[in-house]
Amino acid sequence: MAFVRLVLVGDLIAVSDGGTGVTTITDGGVVVGAGASAVEFTDAGTIGSATLADEFLQAKGSGVNPDYRGIEQVVSITIEDPVAGDNITLRHFNHGATIQEVHSLCTGGTSVTFNLYMDATRTTESTKAFTSDQAITAGTTMTRDLPNVAAIAADDILFIDLSAVSGSPTEFTVDVRYTTT
Repeated sequence: MAFVRLVLVGDLIAVSDGGTGVTTITDGGVVVGAGASAVEFTDAGTIGSATLADEFLQAKGSGVNPDYRGIEQVVSITIEDPVAGDNITLRHFNHGATIQEVHSLCTGGTSVTFNLYMDATRTTESTKAFTSDQAITAGTTMTRDLPNVAAIAADDILFIDLSAVSGSPTEFTVDVRYTTT
């Protein structure tokens, strides 16, 4: 018959004896090894809701604990034969989000001028992503812009408004990259 010897330090089992070296565990946290020291834990994560897969645990390398990151998501639209006055819904946000950047491309014609709006009602145009409308000249590569106002509230509708079109563009494409909050 074999006997196992456990050395208790207070109410915990020492790491050297196969224990965790801690007396409490972070609720919802992920256990992280710490060599010969007591285990460590990540927080439970705070981005988004428990019903949405909108965050991931990112490794930081040896000796550094991982942490949670929001998953970057994209909403895109391509408007064929755009005209001034086009006003199109991109999506409704059930949860808050933060716009990280906006990429746009005008194909053909001369330029398209636009802004993004995020408001609780579709007829309101009070919260602009950009302080002034963005004029995108025709080209072959995407233009990257950072918004002046990046926060999208829960239940907001994100929509695009084309205020001016010059020449006869054949397409106007916008990609809005965001993370949930």
